[in-house]
Amino acid sequence: MKHFCLVFLLIIIDEKVWVQENNTEIEIGEELVERGIVREDIVAGLIHPDARVDTAYANVI
Repeated sequence: MKHFCLVFLLIIIDEKVWVQENNTEIEIGEELVERGIVREDIVAGLIHPDARVDTAYANVI
């Protein structure tokens, strides 16, 4: 029997990196910024669209 665990899921949509899942203690968005991706190109996809305005990242619906 095999068991799988999704650690994190990043998807690129319309030239933006969508963080869809993060089951780590690492702030994936901050890691991406440290590696050169601008905040406006990162979407916290795991957060409801209405709440994304409260994040430091892109507010995409």
